[in-house]
Amino acid sequence: MSLEQDINALQQVELLSGFDRDHLRLLAFGSQQLSFSKGYDIFYEGQKSDSGYLVLSGLISVSIRQDGEPVHKADHGPGAMLGELALISETVRTYTATVKENCSLLKIPRTTMHRVLSEYPDLAIDLHRRISRDVSKFLRQLPEIQAKLSG
Repeated sequence: MSLEQDINALQQVELLSGFDRDHLRLLAFGSQQLSFSKGYDIFYEGQKSDSGYLVLSGLISVSIRQDGEPVHKADHGPGAMLGELALISETVRTYTATVKENCSLLKIPRTTMHRVLSEYPDLAIDLHRRISRDVSKFLRQLPEIQAKLSG
């Protein structure tokens, strides 16, 4: 894929909705395209994270360990962002991502994201507001979610 195609793919990521093409160009330029074959583990549950992955093609299976066994949770195709929290802060992976169909990914290092945000503080403020709003919405819905899970 070309830089322009990477930018177009990044435009579809909700987390990056406040970024303009120049911001996305910097992000794409600092990212790396990777290709993996079926069965490859991109990252593991419990592993320290340093980047997010945008699925450009193929299919990724997400699983978590329960009672020591992997449990399939979801499949993600083109346009999905895996590990997006790692773009913002140091975290530990909460799931394992395995290639289900040969894929192409855009690996976005946290250092690249931080560089873009430090060069454009207004962008960082906007991103912070959107994340805060999403967390607040989730917290308001949490009692309803807990009720459904326990009943």
